[in-house]
Amino acid sequence: MKRGISDTSHWGKDDAQHYEVAKHGPDGRVFLDPYLYQMLLPEHLAGATVADLGCGTGPWSQHVIKQGASEVIGVDLNQAMLDQAREKMIPNATFGQQDVAKLNLDDDKFDRILSINVGCNLPSESFEKHFEEAHRIAKPGGRMIVTAPDSLLVPFTDGEQTEDIQEELNRLLAEKNGDVKAAIGALRHVLRATFVVDENGKNPTLVTDENKHLVKPGKPMIRRIPGLVVPNNFHTANEYISAAAFAGWEVRQLVQAAFRCEKERVACEEKLGTEYMDNSPFLIMELEK
Repeated sequence: MKRGISDTSHWGKDDAQHYEVAKHGPDGRVFLDPYLYQMLLPEHLAGATVADLGCGTGPWSQHVIKQGASEVIGVDLNQAMLDQAREKMIPNATFGQQDVAKLNLDDDKFDRILSINVGCNLPSESFEKHFEEAHRIAKPGGRMIVTAPDSLLVPFTDGEQTEDIQEELNRLLAEKNGDVKAAIGALRHVLRATFVVDENGKNPTLVTDENKHLVKPGKPMIRRIPGLVVPNNFHTANEYISAAAFAGWEVRQLVQAAFRCEKERVACEEKLGTEYMDNSPFLIMELEK
């Protein structure tokens, strides 16, 4: 797989541990995890063989085994994450370093395939291949669950953001001696946002609908997510849907959840801003071969 700003395969042990702790954040607990749990119930997984593509530290490999899967093979490019996955000692789970766009796995082998927030790490040439390879290794009738960040042009906050985000970032850059990652990480009330940098990796700019020309499909970006600042590639929800269809998958479920009214938002146990009204932070797809 092409490496560069969006490549996380070089992350060290500390990065892997931070990723493990951050999980999917407060908005993930509302708009992502509940839907995943419903798609990964024991009646869907009893005796199933599962491929966890881009498995990271193995939380979902562990989950599907607990739900009755007979075998899990987890693959990732990041060795530190794989080491942490192996430390979990998950029964009937095997982890190996592989490219999710060029898998060393047999055809028609798996009942269930997971791609949990994986596509956002892939440049365009690997993005479509990921869906094709997943289709190749799935059994006829097999299912694939895909999740991805959505509404990438919307900065999501905890509802307490009062300062202009770009102005706050510029101030933090001065305080952090130009350290882009440290400055973005210090944004106090921003949960999710997209940034681009110049050719020297400096001068981060917040991307919104007003300057969306700064991002193109598959191009590198920097994402602020709860607890982390990560390199990513820009892919819209429509790109995921199109790539899945081109690879031969049929969409069985497509979820883009958001608050439907202010009353729902206020009643939520998590502190989430008004941006979560009508803007989905996650795309969730269940596909069938």
